[in-house]
Amino acid sequence: MKTLLQPVCPDCNKMTNEKWDAFYNDYQSKINSDLIKKEINDAQKTISQIDKYYFPKKNDSFLELGCGLAYYCCEYYKREMSVTGIDFSLSALNQAKKVFEKKDFNDICLVCANIEKMPFADNSFNLIYGGGVIEHLRDPEIVLREIYRVLKPGGTVFNTVPFLNLGSLTYRQIWGNIPYFPGLKQIAEFIHVKLLKAKHMRFGWEYSFTRKYLDNVHRKCGFREIEVNRFDVELEFAFLKNKKIRNIANNLAVNSPFFWPMVYVAAIK
Repeated sequence: MKTLLQPVCPDCNKMTNEKWDAFYNDYQSKINSDLIKKEINDAQKTISQIDKYYFPKKNDSFLELGCGLAYYCCEYYKREMSVTGIDFSLSALNQAKKVFEKKDFNDICLVCANIEKMPFADNSFNLIYGGGVIEHLRDPEIVLREIYRVLKPGGTVFNTVPFLNLGSLTYRQIWGNIPYFPGLKQIAEFIHVKLLKAKHMRFGWEYSFTRKYLDNVHRKCGFREIEVNRFDVELEFAFLKNKKIRNIANNLAVNSPFFWPMVYVAAIK
C-alpha cells in the first residue's frame, strides 16, 4: 500500500474529524486476527449486495470513501480492480498499512484528503463505495456532487446511510443522531450540540435521511436509476441488557421499515 497526502481543511467538519481520529486511535489497541476476520466478513457481505448493481471487471477502477483500514479496497483488489481508498485520518491509513503489510497489496493507493474536494480527475472511477460516510458531513449534497464528478459515465455509486424512522428518533439518539428533516434537524442540533455539548455524538455529525430526500438529492446531483432499500447489516444492540428485548429489537430492525437501521442508495451516473 502506498499513501498520498493532501492537506485537509482543519475547519471542515472539525468535530467529526476529531471524533473519528479518537475512534481509530482506540481501535488500534483492539486490532487482532478475530476483529480483522469479522471486518473482512462484513465487507464480503456488503460486496454481495453491491454485486446486484455493479459486478467488477478486470482493471476497472474502485474508490472507497472514508476507507478507514481499507478492507473493501483489499477485497476489490483481489478481484483485479485498480483500487484507491481515501480518508481524512492519517492514523487510520497508517493502521491499514500495518494490518495488511504482510500481504501483497502494494498497488493499493491510499489518499489522505477531504472527500468534499477530492484530488482526482473527472470521470476517474467505475465504482465508488461509501459505507456510512456521507451522513457525517454537514452538507451531504457537496460530497455527492464531488462523487458525481469523479465517477465515470455509466459508473455506479453505492452509499449506506442511517434511515430516518422510529429507530433513528429513539435508540439512535443514544449516539447523537440528527434527523435530516426540517424542524427535527434544528431541534436535534440544539439539544445535542448546544445543550449536551456533543457529549453523545460518538461519530461527530451523524444524520439520518428519508427515502425521499436520498432519491431527490441524488437526482439533483445528476444521478439516475436510483434505488433506496434496506441495507442488510448485523446489529448487536449491546445497550439492551435483556436478551428477549434485544431479540425483539433485532427482529424489528430486519423486518420493519419503521426500524431499519440503515439503507443503501445505489445510483448510476
